[in-house]
Amino acid sequence: MGLVLKKLCRLLMTLIRLEIYDEAHSGFTETWFKGLAELQDFIILYLSYTEPASGRTRIISVRPAELVEERMYYEWRKNFIP
Repeated sequence: MGLVLKKLCRLLMTLIRLEIYDEAHSGFTETWFKGLAELQDFIILYLSYTEPASGRTRIISVRPAELVEERMYYEWRKNFIP
């Protein structure tokens, strides 16, 4: 199970994603982000993750994006990917 989770984490962090700084949760020891990423051209995922001072990314949660988040992602993607 651990190996599958490691592969999933690596996959999630390599996707082209819209990253949003999460000021409410960030602190001295960790920087928090919210992200939206497309997985295999059919689902937009909402990610919550940290980048602690140690440099090892920690995924807090992953869920399907809500409709308003999907719209935000596609609007961002229009400007990012030709």
